[in-house]
Amino acid sequence: MIAIWQRLVCSLIYIVPWADALQYGNHLYYNFPISKLLIFPAIPIIFVKNSLPLGSLLFFLFLFLGIARNQQIPYFLRFNTMQAILINLILII
Repeated sequence: MIAIWQRLVCSLIYIVPWADALQYGNHLYYNFPISKLLIFPAIPIIFVKNSLPLGSLLFFLFLFLGIARNQQIPYFLRFNTMQAILINLILII
């Protein structure tokens, strides 16, 4: 059985592609101002990516080499990290 902390971290990793997908919701935020609340969970990731030079690349390398390729981290956490990275790449392309 998967521990609760693993489930929480696995779901929080999907905020990374969410932060890059926010740019596609400009019309939604304009027409429905209450939807701006969806931005708040992604603010820390956006701040880190924009404050560091090459922040997106460093964030990608941290997720890929630090989590997805590390055999000591549980399988489902590595799987969800890799899936979040792939979703992020699809959004960028």
